[in-house]
Amino acid sequence: MAALSLLHLILLNSVASIPLNPGSAIRDVGFPAVAFCAKKRAGILNIRGGGIQEIVTSEDIQTIIDEHADTPEGGKGKLVVVEFTSKDCVPCQSVAPLYIELSESDEFEESVLFLKVDVDANPEIAMEYQVTGWPAFLFIKSGAVQTEIVGGKLAHATLYDWIRLLMPK
Repeated sequence: MAALSLLHLILLNSVASIPLNPGSAIRDVGFPAVAFCAKKRAGILNIRGGGIQEIVTSEDIQTIIDEHADTPEGGKGKLVVVEFTSKDCVPCQSVAPLYIELSESDEFEESVLFLKVDVDANPEIAMEYQVTGWPAFLFIKSGAVQTEIVGGKLAHATLYDWIRLLMPK
């Protein structure tokens, strides 16, 4: 039952993050606003200037994951978010500006690394991580994949929330 409650919370929070039309009847149902959307609308999102690293080999991604995992001394590592994308994928291109904006946010500068894998040029990396659809986002923490989201609509609705939930505090 606890997992179902968490799922409901995530879905309700996702619905609140979708911009609604001013005349929408759903607008005033009392869902909490997602912080990212509120900041974005208010124009106070701080930008630090690009932070997506292109990955070309499996070794590159593993090196980055290993370098930013938790340390044995108890130090907190970084959350690694990997986007799997294709040049011919319309949903990939629609979510790309959001991913770029999140990578440039001061909020994630110290605790999140953003990576990008072009599945057309590097299909072996997608196969290694068992990615079968895109856009796909893998969330890697302490050297292990924590969760994955696949699809443009789901990414638009929940990407910010998943990063906030999984990033080191």
